[in-house]
Amino acid sequence: MKPETPEEPPPLGDQRIIRLLQLLTVESDQFVERFGAQHGLHRTDMNALAFVLDAAQRGEPISPSSLSARLGLSPSATTALIDRLETSGHLERHRDHRDRRRVTLTMSETAMDAGRRLFTPLGEVFADSWADFTDEERETIVRFLIHSIGAMRDVREDWNE
Repeated sequence: MKPETPEEPPPLGDQRIIRLLQLLTVESDQFVERFGAQHGLHRTDMNALAFVLDAAQRGEPISPSSLSARLGLSPSATTALIDRLETSGHLERHRDHRDRRRVTLTMSETAMDAGRRLFTPLGEVFADSWADFTDEERETIVRFLIHSIGAMRDVREDWNE
């Protein structure tokens, strides 16, 4: 599937890349907002679930305090968010067997299934749209995305200082 070309892209160079990243972000936001609306989730809820899932995929369970830091929320706001996600069946709390004070968070199987139903088709369309890229081009894209995400985090963290 050939991607739709955004209206009048800026000239080649950094400005064009920045504009295309902005458009990708807007499309992604709209996609996530629609999923959240279908499941009664706010944007912060969706971000929290994304952080919990990312931690799980890295094999590093996330604690409520780590989630609070990632979201930039106060501990009390994070507790309210976790309570809401747990009550709605999207999130589970687990106590450490050795230290009952330590709590980790995981997505529920119900939430995982809902995510798969929505995001698997997107993944398939992405894969089809990337079929013409060579492995070398894909490695360049991965490097580009890693650096872009890191740059965005750096700017966001500077705002918190």
